[in-house]
Amino acid sequence: MKTVTLTNDFHRTETRVRLKPSKWGEGEITWQQEARARKALCGVDGCTCAGHAGVRGGLYVVEPDTWNWDDGTPQTFVVYAPQGGTA
Repeated sequence: MKTVTLTNDFHRTETRVRLKPSKWGEGEITWQQEARARKALCGVDGCTCAGHAGVRGGLYVVEPDTWNWDDGTPQTFVVYAPQGGTA
């Protein structure tokens, strides 16, 4: 398993997440990991500083991958290095 550091350059925060192997990107994280990362990077209710997982700037981008078809919420997220490169 690979560990990466996600950052939020607006709040100047960072957190590390352990990625599970994935066909896409660097790896994937669960919705629970995404929620923990979002809280660590931007714990401000109603703040719109960042996208998924509270990421803004830095080496990685986080996007939804699989969805819960019952309620439409993301279940897993893929972590990408920008421009499809490897960080």
